[in-house]
Amino acid sequence: MTEAGGGRPTIYAVATGTPDGPVAVVRISGPNAAAVAQLFRRGEIPEPRRLALRVLDLGAAGAEEALVVWMPGPGSFTGEDVVELHVHGGAANVAAVLDRLARLEGFEPAEPGGFTRRAFEHGRIDLARAEGIAAVIGARTEAELAAARALAAGVFGSRIDRLVAALRELAAAVEGSLDFPDDVPEAEVAAWSEAVGRVAEDIGTLLRSAKAQGAWALRPRVVLAGPPNAGKSSLFNALVGRRRVVVSDEPGTTRDAVELPVRLGGREVLLVDTAGIRGRPGSDVEAAGIAYGAEQVAAAACVVWVEAADAPAAQIPASVGGKELLRVENKRDLGCRRPQWLGVSARTGRGLGDLERAVAERLGAREPGSGTALVLPRHVACLEEAGARLADGVRALRDGLWEVCAWEVRRAAAALERIRGRGEGG
Repeated sequence: MTEAGGGRPTIYAVATGTPDGPVAVVRISGPNAAAVAQLFRRGEIPEPRRLALRVLDLGAAGAEEALVVWMPGPGSFTGEDVVELHVHGGAANVAAVLDRLARLEGFEPAEPGGFTRRAFEHGRIDLARAEGIAAVIGARTEAELAAARALAAGVFGSRIDRLVAALRELAAAVEGSLDFPDDVPEAEVAAWSEAVGRVAEDIGTLLRSAKAQGAWALRPRVVLAGPPNAGKSSLFNALVGRRRVVVSDEPGTTRDAVELPVRLGGREVLLVDTAGIRGRPGSDVEAAGIAYGAEQVAAAACVVWVEAADAPAAQIPASVGGKELLRVENKRDLGCRRPQWLGVSARTGRGLGDLERAVAERLGAREPGSGTALVLPRHVACLEEAGARLADGVRALRDGLWEVCAWEVRRAAAALERIRGRGEGG
């Protein structure tokens, strides 16, 4: 449905995540947003950017008190007229408000990302910042959130703008010398080459940052392995922070691999508990569990080999010994047989922090710094294309083909511009 007096519908949606909190914000954006005043039992649209209390007439659903804020375009987030209704939370109450909005002429539910899309279409944000907003919503860790916020705030876009400006200035300088090549000193040509090199170096830095972020975005598998009764399941429960695996003194209790996502040393990993490894399994089921555990070890980014302080040393199987192990002695509250190993106690919590830090260190790939903006796969493709164009430009400059050099530099700038959604020409 489209509305009268405008070519596009007015959209609405809950802007506060799930509607079951104490307060929900319903956002309305579009050329007919002010028509929501039809629902007010008293009063009109309030003054811009000032909260005002209004009573919404929800028809058969009764009435709802709402704090209303009016943000006329183009100075709103979307660049359109925007009204926000701050109503009581609760799925049923919010559903009643949305149902009443649906009956207003020209109003349509917003699709996911609909408000951000309109902000992009109206030039309020560029494509990279729009992607940053989506990344903020989907961030799983503090590192991802910080990088997504930097992207949404325009940190990455500003850096791209500086590179584009440098390339366009360089292309203009080269093009301005095409008609009088003999008057250009060698020092200036060398300066052109250095300018290309600086931009290429910056692009390389961004690509390395993207690679590091990619490593952090993955959940590496951290596998607990060792003989029966070493306390692997107790250690698993302690690291997870709750009882997830049944613990027993009976050997072979763990028959299958149990895995859960967990944060260790600030890093999100997939923690895996496996069946205890011994020479003669007590049953076919236990043997199958041990075999499956071996598969988990083979796929692990880090293997934590666990033995108990109250048990003699176990022989590490060749399939496990082929991995670089983090050797841990559990049950240190009962003594110490292996002083050179990392000591922990799943029962008392002793040494768990040291274990988490050791795992994070073994995994390597340090977390991106707080000022590092998120670099997405689409950005990587643009950066790689720009780098390739600059390499061709350097070769053309070396061969005296200045016109080709300027053309390649401009193509590199256009590739970078696409990161911000500005098309080929910017």
